[in-house]
Amino acid sequence: MMDMSIKRHDIFVESIFDVDVPEVNNSNIFDFFQETIKKHKGVHRSNLGGWQFDMKEGMCPDYDDAMSKVLYAVNHIFKNVFNINLTMQISNSWLNYSSRGGLNSIHTHPGALFSGVYYIKTSDNTGPINFIRSDAHAVESTAWFGIGNEYTRTGDRDKLWRTNAQRKPIPSKAYLFSSWLAHEVMETTVDEDRLVAGINFVPV
Repeated sequence: MMDMSIKRHDIFVESIFDVDVPEVNNSNIFDFFQETIKKHKGVHRSNLGGWQFDMKEGMCPDYDDAMSKVLYAVNHIFKNVFNINLTMQISNSWLNYSSRGGLNSIHTHPGALFSGVYYIKTSDNTGPINFIRSDAHAVESTAWFGIGNEYTRTGDRDKLWRTNAQRKPIPSKAYLFSSWLAHEVMETTVDEDRLVAGINFVPV
């Protein structure tokens, strides 16, 4: 074996922050949703099927409680992880509901500095969120032609060659991420409710 020093340096990184949000009454938020969907047809953005509704502070106290706790986590990340002296605020948030057949197409969150999702009612069987790196096509092409078809089929790629990362929907879980990170919600294939809050953050 040749005596050689090889060191790895990860020079860029993309992160997803996983937050367990404590003591939120998700049942009351779901009750609010059930009453609201009867009165409002919702809006269509990235959702294919399902229902989206823009939330405002004061509509649902338990929803406001969840958002304040998620915002606390975002401000901790900026000040204590990123070492950026900014105070963040929620610029907008919305409910996103889907059942069997519902999904969200690939999108980003322009106009925000940071973004996130908070799960209100869901299960392991409903569609996961799938994060996609911006140069995914180039990486997949390189892997296909340079390394071979067998490597593209494995689920244990080195992180240099990974092009997407999925996270399961879990009630009271928040995932926080860069607003430019492309993502989608995979189709729900069971007869179960999936209610999620989407959130955008900007500096105060």
